Amino acid sequence: MDFSDISTSGIFTATYTVKDSSGNTATAECRLRVVSGSEPEASINGSKIDREGTYYASNSEELVLGVDVDGQPYCVYIDSGIKTVSQMKIGSTDITDGYVKDASVNIGKLESGYYTLIIQTQSRDYFRIIIYVY
Repeated sequence: MDFSDISTSGIFTATYTVKDSSGNTATAECRLRVVSGSEPEASINGSKIDREGTYYASNSEELVLGVDVDGQPYCVYIDSGIKTVSQMKIGSTDITDGYVKDASVNIGKLESGYYTLIIQTQSRDYFRIIIYVY
């Protein structure tokens, strides 16, 4: 694979081969996923949230999620607790009811505690936000 041009989207395989002084060799492959376009952006109630960021909210606050993923359809999942993207694949709630495009997502009021919110784009890019409600 030519690493000088990473503007092409796709999944690429890189092969690494090493050889020690005794002549033993070992080979390993690594899959790289390149996504073109700009970094997805998210905001809650107008405040920009970075990927893996945390948003702090009062339990009386109505939360509205804004998402910009270069016009790509996306889903939003939420669950209580702090979870990984993998843990969110089972038991989380799809608050967009499937893929949406260019829409604000009403999260509503949440009870006190931690929540994990995942934005999943159609190209399977994941954006995780932790929400702490006090």
